[in-house]
Amino acid sequence: AMVAVIRPTQQYLDNEIHALREYVQMNKGKLLIAIDPGMKQNLSGLARSFGVDFANDFVIDLRSRTLHMGPASVLGTQYPDASAITQAFPESSFSLFQIASSLKKSVDAPKDAKVIALVATDEKTMSTKALGEVEYKPNGPHIIGMEATSGESQVIVFGDSDFMCNAFIQQNLNNDLALNIFAELANDKDLISIRPRVAKGTRLDMTRQNFNAYTFLFLLPLPLVLFALGGFMFWRRRTA
Repeated sequence: AMVAVIRPTQQYLDNEIHALREYVQMNKGKLLIAIDPGMKQNLSGLARSFGVDFANDFVIDLRSRTLHMGPASVLGTQYPDASAITQAFPESSFSLFQIASSLKKSVDAPKDAKVIALVATDEKTMSTKALGEVEYKPNGPHIIGMEATSGESQVIVFGDSDFMCNAFIQQNLNNDLALNIFAELANDKDLISIRPRVAKGTRLDMTRQNFNAYTFLFLLPLPLVLFALGGFMFWRRRTA
């Protein structure tokens, strides 16, 4: 139903890129490209041919330090265009991206291509060509995810793949965003939604020694202490 290229770590060969391009253009294919900045994956030209320009920069946000994360962790707080993938997302929610590149519509995008933004940061983020000591000058918002459609062909490009990995998939809307992308491309549109959060139980494992200590030092003395305190308060009121 679709092809997903997620976090490639080496360059694609020319014939592989040609096969992906032909799959989309000739076979009305559905393609997801999730690539990270700084990686030599050779796929930015493929994304550009569909109408999405991968800047290969780094979007940073110094406010992330207050959340005990690095400046390369940014929040996608805006869902600018009407897409089935994100149209149900509330304004107060966000997606978390780790080391992401900005995207934009290519100036030489195909004339019949409809290119829209899926996820963007706010205006207080900054894009830079290199990480390290840089003068922080916000120049946002920056687009992190885009969708390009041409006829029945559909391509979704993200400048980050970490939002789908185990460490981040459960962060706020990341899980819904990832599942909605696959549902959209696989034509399972009835699965596109915001899924209910399942409360997780907390399990307390105790050794027999710890349980005995808990019983005799807390569980049994507590009602006796409360009973004695209640009796004392009753005696004080009677004798006042």
